[in-house]
Amino acid sequence: NLVKVCIMKRIIRNVGLLLGGVLVAMTLFGCDNLKSPPEERLADELCQKIIDALQKDDADALKKILAPEVLETDDLQVGIEYCMQLYNGTLISFESHGSHYQSVLGVGRSEKIVARYDIETDTENYVLYFNHFMLNKDNQDLEGIYSLKLVTAESEKDESNPGLDSDERKVIGIYNPEWG
Repeated sequence: NLVKVCIMKRIIRNVGLLLGGVLVAMTLFGCDNLKSPPEERLADELCQKIIDALQKDDADALKKILAPEVLETDDLQVGIEYCMQLYNGTLISFESHGSHYQSVLGVGRSEKIVARYDIETDTENYVLYFNHFMLNKDNQDLEGIYSLKLVTAESEKDESNPGLDSDERKVIGIYNPEWG
């Protein structure tokens, strides 16, 4: 009986130490960091930066998060102007829908986020798609947001206006209606 009591005391002490450690970690690092993986937080930050740039009509802020290769596309300015003209209102909320992280190992190692967000403003609802390479060993000029598409939620329901990943093309740049 004495052995069983000693074992139970050790178990209780160890559980107490473990719970205390968890509480200290949550206090030091915050609970938000435990809710979502870093890729999800990065996608949310990028979405917020895109929205901020659109709300302020700040093309330079948008360009800062684009991949270098996107900055060289012929229709970059057309895409930026399209997004700036399309986006209206003050942000109410945005929510990730179907965003995910992809990692490819090997010689051509890459890590990317494929994101889809529903955005609500006080005047319109939108769907934002973007692809972001965090790492691309094959082409470092694609690191950053390498494709972006903003459409109204109403037009997104139209089958002829699919998201970025709906066709086999590797889309580089900012969507505008001339893409077809």
